[in-house]
Amino acid sequence: MTISLGIICRKSIVLATDMQASFPGTSHKNNEADKLHEFDFGGVYAVVVMSGGLDYFDSLVERLEMQAQKTTVKNQRSIPDAVEAAIREVKASLRRNSVPPKKGKEWSRVFSDNGCQVLVAFCHDGQTLSLYRADFLDGQARAVRSSYAMLGTPQVLVDYILAEARPDEMKTSGGMALATYVVQMAKDHDQFCGGRTRLAIVYPEIPWILAQTEIAPFVKAATDFERSNIGSWSKNLTKFLPKDIDDTYEH
Repeated sequence: MTISLGIICRKSIVLATDMQASFPGTSHKNNEADKLHEFDFGGVYAVVVMSGGLDYFDSLVERLEMQAQKTTVKNQRSIPDAVEAAIREVKASLRRNSVPPKKGKEWSRVFSDNGCQVLVAFCHDGQTLSLYRADFLDGQARAVRSSYAMLGTPQVLVDYILAEARPDEMKTSGGMALATYVVQMAKDHDQFCGGRTRLAIVYPEIPWILAQTEIAPFVKAATDFERSNIGSWSKNLTKFLPKDIDDTYEH
């Protein structure tokens, strides 16, 4: 697994992911996995990040590129429907080329163990920013109704960090800092997350996929912030104890 994150800010959607991919049944890891892609749907741009099976995601990217070329964006469902169509095509190809043939329940297990999940961010009308989540297993693309969505293993950690956050009130730079911090904490505390951080910003206009040199200041800020917290939390914690507590326990 991995971590991929979408944060809906005031005027943009920030997407973030690590670059580590694990391979089922082995201890092998790829720390340079390309899990963030941009697609041009006839002038309407979508950015996709993933978690899960990299092989299936690579096949999905290829199919989605083909879907983008033939899709006319008419409404908010046009791009999610294209994602669903691409998933169906990958599944159909896998079934056709399976040797020996598998039964329905066997395919459900294969798709569950090796499939992927994706977040898709776009702006179809030049105004409305949209974030969808699609699962390879059931093939459905669903709108994200909250201010963020996360894919991958460290769900509890991410929910804890973002519990009191209000991304919808943040400027883009704030959302980038928050997303980078979440990914950094996942890489520091979850063995299935690692590699470099990638960031993309989806605007009402053309999206911006950041270079590593542009991401570096946000990674440094996240690292410095956490080091500062570690150095001060134990001292600050005691400030919330009753003032006379030392008289009880010190001898």
